[in-house]
Amino acid sequence: MNYLQLATVWNDDIGRAEGRYCVDSTTENTLPIRKTAISPTGRNKGGLNAFGEFGSRRKMTAMTRLKFALALIVLAIGIAPAQANPPEVLRQWNGDHIQWLGYDEGARKARETGKRMLVVFYTTWCPHCARYRKQFFDPRVSALSKKLVMVLVDRDTQPGINRRYDRFGRYIPRTMVLDPEARLLPEIRGPHPEYPFFLNTNDPGDLLRVMTQAAGQSG
Repeated sequence: MNYLQLATVWNDDIGRAEGRYCVDSTTENTLPIRKTAISPTGRNKGGLNAFGEFGSRRKMTAMTRLKFALALIVLAIGIAPAQANPPEVLRQWNGDHIQWLGYDEGARKARETGKRMLVVFYTTWCPHCARYRKQFFDPRVSALSKKLVMVLVDRDTQPGINRRYDRFGRYIPRTMVLDPEARLLPEIRGPHPEYPFFLNTNDPGDLLRVMTQAAGQSG
């Protein structure tokens, strides 16, 4: 039994099909056509898919494009640089006198200059952070900041960076000193045995001691 099957060619450059042909199943002769009756279900009267093998290939192409787009999104998220802190946050942490950087930019600067990084993990809603940030307005803290690479990391918006340095807990605020290769220096810490990177939020003494120790061997 002979039947005619509708075939076509998809042109990716223009985003549509161009050129349709009827293929005789017995002789394999190909005849160009202008119109073919197709039922609302996309099948001809013989019950065959009106687009033959092209139908599945077109579907696969669309699925492949979707998967590719999703892969690009995931890749972009994975390699996206850690975002910079908003201007209003920088002002709250004395950004007029301290050069705060995002994590990625800070890590690059540390490698280039050989300076150590002082990384503060915070959140915008944390009352301890609100008290702690006031210590950075001390002129002695501002002066010491010039000898270090100062980095602010929002724990909520940058969870990946936070997880990288959560071996001693995810509490906030945490103040950590990293070497120029962004490796934690756990010996430079605060006085609390259970929360070693939680510094006094009401007095700059702990912060000054940590910064002085960090800057002493910083490039």
